[in-house]
Amino acid sequence: MKYLEEPQLSWLNSVLGSYEVGDRVLAGKIETYSCKKAGSDKRLAKSLELLYQQEIEAADAQLLGSSPLGPIAAPATRKLLITLISTMNASFPDYDFSAARPEQFRKEPDFRIALQRINHDLAELLESEGGGFVEKMWEDIADAIKLDDCDVYSYIPDMDSDPFSDGNLWSFNYFFYNKVQKKVLYFTCLCKGLTYDSDMDDETMDEPANMDDDAEDAMEDYFGMSPDWEDGAAMNAATSAARQDKQSEGATRSCSAAAAALQCSTVLLKIDMAEARGSTTCWTHPRRHQPRAFRA
Repeated sequence: MKYLEEPQLSWLNSVLGSYEVGDRVLAGKIETYSCKKAGSDKRLAKSLELLYQQEIEAADAQLLGSSPLGPIAAPATRKLLITLISTMNASFPDYDFSAARPEQFRKEPDFRIALQRINHDLAELLESEGGGFVEKMWEDIADAIKLDDCDVYSYIPDMDSDPFSDGNLWSFNYFFYNKVQKKVLYFTCLCKGLTYDSDMDDETMDEPANMDDDAEDAMEDYFGMSPDWEDGAAMNAATSAARQDKQSEGATRSCSAAAAALQCSTVLLKIDMAEARGSTTCWTHPRRHQPRAFRA
């Protein structure tokens, strides 16, 4: 798979590369690839084709039609599967997705469904960046690939052996596959909790007590409280604070999702209007949004 440079996506990748949202960080990218295979891609395609042929010969006939991508016995299905795997291998060169199974992929009913889901997952980012960002994002994606001519596929990660599993809260992977252009646009994003300096935490945990047992007992007697009482009070306070934080976060995410849904409706309406006019692009935003400086 040959990586295709798309200048109109560079600013978007700079925003998605690392974006803090509350106590989480998003890491995403949008890349386009030519479906023409060369070098290592050809070798991978041959090895996977041989593997699938062996599975077809050994499998029960009823299992051959169970793939979400279509019957694995069909050459077109195997070619599609190899293309999707090759795309992920090219995007994540430190990982090998050769073991990905057909049932880990699914075909989306319409590219608009994928658009809505992406906007929902990125709701807090879209809200933070302000009005016009979501329209500008999909405008430039539509410039990179003709969305209305695409078949859209998604990937369900293997929770044990790929970059979307280790410590992640959620992730998405969408492939916009345009057979006419012989091109794939790969939109991936994952969310992790912010990490802290583990060495500092270890030093704090290992710090020796400054008081001996007798002095500690004297302090407890003076204040009229026991260690059990202190532990219980601290636990109740921590539980109450965690509950309040969770409720606050849930309310924020609900508001963000609602705002993203409204923006998505506007985007889809502009797509439909552009298609009705026979436009070659999905839409033209009246004022090209300039994203604010990326927060380190």
